[in-house]
Amino acid sequence: VTAGNASQLSDGAAAVVVMEAKEAEKRGLKPLGRFVGFNVAGCDPDEMGIGPVFAVPRLLERHGLKVDDIDLWEL
Repeated sequence: VTAGNASQLSDGAAAVVVMEAKEAEKRGLKPLGRFVGFNVAGCDPDEMGIGPVFAVPRLLERHGLKVDDIDLWEL
């Protein structure tokens, strides 16, 4: 491990458990959210990082949703 390939002090980690609602109920767990869908979109490499600008409207349209219908976004 070198300074060039080591993680930064700002790097972090997380874990997500995804399961059917009935399974969560059986285990006595209260869901914190609901996964509805995802979308991917490509864009010019000169504009890296703006893929969500193209992906989000398609995702909302596919599921008949509006931006205001979503409480929390993970992009």
